[in-house]
Amino acid sequence: MEVLINMASNVINLNTKLIARMDNRALTQKQELMIDLENIRIEKMRLLRQFFFHRNATKRSLDEFYKLKEHLKIKQHELDKI
Repeated sequence: MEVLINMASNVINLNTKLIARMDNRALTQKQELMIDLENIRIEKMRLLRQFFFHRNATKRSLDEFYKLKEHLKIKQHELDKI
C-alpha cells in the first residue's frame, strides 16, 4: 500500500536542488529517510486525530438520536393510553 503525503517536505525539495548543483550541503540518504519517516508519522497522527474526532461526533449524534427515539416512544405510549 502506497502512502500519499499531501504536503511534501520543503527540506526534500531543497535537497534535490542542492544535489543538482553538486552542493556539499545536500542531505544524505539516511537524513532523507528520517525526514520521510517523520512526515509519515505526522500524517498518521493527523489521520488518527481526524478519526477520533469523527468517531466522537458520530457517537454524540447517535446518543441524541436514541434519546429522541425513547422520548418519542414514551409520548406515543401516552397517546395510546388516551
